[in-house]
Amino acid sequence: MLPRYVEDTRPFRQDAMELAISRGYHKALAMWIAKEASLDSCGGLDGFLQKTPDLYHDPMLLSGMAKAVERTVDALKRREPILIFGDFDVDGLSASSVLYWGLRKACPKFMPEVYLPNRFTEGHGLKNHLVHEFHKRGIKVIITADCGMGSAEEIILAQSLGISVIVTDHHLPEQEMTGALAVVNPRLGGYPCDALAGVGVAYKFIHALLSQMYGEHSEICQSTLINCLDYVAIGTVADVVPLIGENRYMVEAGLNHMMQSRLPFLKDYWNRKILRTDLGEHYGPEHVGYYMAPRLNAASRLDSAWPAFHFLTSVKLESVVEYGNNLENYNQLRVQRLKQLKSSMEMKVHKFENIPLIVIESNSRELGLMGLLASSFSDLYARAVIALATNPSGELVGSARGILGFNLKSLLDSVSQTLLNHGGHARAAGLRLKSENLPEFIKALTNLEPVGYEQEIAPKTFCTYLDGANLSENFVDQQRGLGPFGEENARPVFALKNYRLIRQRKVGSEQKDLSLEIECHSGTRLSVIGFGLGAYNQEFMAAPPLVGQLEYNYFGTKRVQLQCQGIASQ
Repeated sequence: MLPRYVEDTRPFRQDAMELAISRGYHKALAMWIAKEASLDSCGGLDGFLQKTPDLYHDPMLLSGMAKAVERTVDALKRREPILIFGDFDVDGLSASSVLYWGLRKACPKFMPEVYLPNRFTEGHGLKNHLVHEFHKRGIKVIITADCGMGSAEEIILAQSLGISVIVTDHHLPEQEMTGALAVVNPRLGGYPCDALAGVGVAYKFIHALLSQMYGEHSEICQSTLINCLDYVAIGTVADVVPLIGENRYMVEAGLNHMMQSRLPFLKDYWNRKILRTDLGEHYGPEHVGYYMAPRLNAASRLDSAWPAFHFLTSVKLESVVEYGNNLENYNQLRVQRLKQLKSSMEMKVHKFENIPLIVIESNSRELGLMGLLASSFSDLYARAVIALATNPSGELVGSARGILGFNLKSLLDSVSQTLLNHGGHARAAGLRLKSENLPEFIKALTNLEPVGYEQEIAPKTFCTYLDGANLSENFVDQQRGLGPFGEENARPVFALKNYRLIRQRKVGSEQKDLSLEIECHSGTRLSVIGFGLGAYNQEFMAAPPLVGQLEYNYFGTKRVQLQCQGIASQ
């Protein structure tokens, strides 16, 4: 069904709108600021518009930071072996990269060890056999990157073997973390921005460490922090944490710095493959979300995360090109295998009447594709989805993707008696259960109290109507300045009416997309692209009000384009 939108008629801050207009903002953008902008998290309108350094907080405010820095400084002075234990998603890879370079810069000629678990054979987090292995290798300090909060028992084992474990993570603990030397986590201890990604926490740790060793304003501290902002932008956007407050400030700084980055994976590879710098294109969250993150994730989804880590941290051009090309190949293979998986006749789908959930038995061993499969079905059915695959031990391993207003973590907590383990967030989670317990799991879900979710679904809305005067580069430039856009700071959605349809055609490899050219009453011409709207081409013949987002298109030439998402209800 063609998505339909209604105008957002909620009360808004008139003072904020008038102030934004007085600062030169177009009325439609001033309206969006007054309705949607996260002004409270940014210290008011000025803080939101200017993204001032005041939004960046003292890293020593984080829980456990003083102990973590003290132990790491001592280990570096003694040249004790330090191991970075990371996660294999983009946030974990980015956090591991920040710790890797931060520790190397902290101590000349020191080389930390890095361990990235295998998704298929080891899963997330520390395991007892790995702790024993690290002990045999003489590791004295383990610093986790975007993980650790679910490894309380393994950390106690490490402590008993004389290994100090410093946890840098942003997930909530599943148990008391009594064995850790320090837990650096923004969700503990009242830190001002509890929504930091794992890479943000790692960045704060390196900031505190280098400040302690060399001074806040030393060249080594400042240059390392500036260069590591590239990783912060990539990991934060990829992990879909709220882009408000401190996160928004760091992502903005990182995206800006990526244009002149010294890191070879950007300077010598992606800057040339992704951007039309000759047309003035700059990095934005969309480059991370739609291009970088899928390629970095593809390696661990199909094999191992190591090619992605080496790509992010290699300094030799030939190595960067080799690993970058590997990631391209992995990504193409991922697309092919996901397509095959989605069309498989062996999948069994369980639907529930009491809760907005679908459980998919994939009857597959494609563990790394379950999150993508769940996301795809969630988008298709507007329901939360749990996709299950079989691991080498014969257990069922699932990835869950949620919807607004339905908490996956709470759901899995309520049926935890049927699971071996689980964890995650309201909108994304993971689980593991014995295959013979699947019927019990399905039954437990069926017996849950009904959730009146249908009544909670809010209509899709747009901010306000545009006219031909808004369809300019100046308008788009002003809008881009309100970013970076992402979770809890979504790109403005507007509606456009009173236009003449000049041309329309289906485009794309499978004719699934719709391309329009329109002329507004002011005489302004505009190209429109509707991804996935090709099947509704007849409904656009009557020139209904178009709803979407204005952005630049850099294909061939730079031009303003409306990315249509649906139509306005009249």
